[in-house]
Amino acid sequence: MNQLFVAVDLMLEVKAFKSVNDLIGELDNGGRFYHLFSHADDKIVTKGELAKAAGQLVGANNAFLFLKLATLGFSEAEKFAILNMLEPNLRERYRESMPKVINPSSVDHEGKAGDAVVVEGPVEHCHDKTQFGGFIMIPITVGEITTYTMTPIFDNYAVYRVFDEENRDSKERCAVIAVPLNIEFADGDRVRFAGYLRDLEFNEGEVRTNSYYLEATYYSRVGKGPSPTT
Repeated sequence: MNQLFVAVDLMLEVKAFKSVNDLIGELDNGGRFYHLFSHADDKIVTKGELAKAAGQLVGANNAFLFLKLATLGFSEAEKFAILNMLEPNLRERYRESMPKVINPSSVDHEGKAGDAVVVEGPVEHCHDKTQFGGFIMIPITVGEITTYTMTPIFDNYAVYRVFDEENRDSKERCAVIAVPLNIEFADGDRVRFAGYLRDLEFNEGEVRTNSYYLEATYYSRVGKGPSPTT
């Protein structure tokens, strides 16, 4: 299956394509008008073309998240064919900084702050702020000076837990996902999230349930299912 994004505020939804050729068509798109050295349908995918397909204006990091998420449903042979279409420097960069796919229960052990990762599993919305007291660092820029302040994660994001399929009943073994406030998922829906791990802080004396949260850049709705036990 391939993927197509739909812009939703700060996070992009990636929907399934019908075939690998559909994804290739999206990637080999000629870029934007200012990408003078990009040409559609020439079997070479440039940085500008990948950024356009990923819904990004500049940079490759978020585009790599998109590419990883978009190719998860393909066979190894299909993935190989797609990666071979990337121009050599872009292909090498992707291989060096390819986002990790991590089980939700393993995020704290296998990831670190700043990592680009993909997690997948059934979700549960954290409605009760008294049961989850995590804080995040928010940058504040005045002129050329940037400082950081600690603020409750609920003030800026909707918070979801994502579980391994086999650990749905364990509240301790999950990943914490931060998504824009205007995007909702039903408890039990199976979702893939791609984004960056950020440090999660807690007040002194509070139980540290998770070391990191995933600041989601892309997501895919995979399916529905019964919600974790409350």
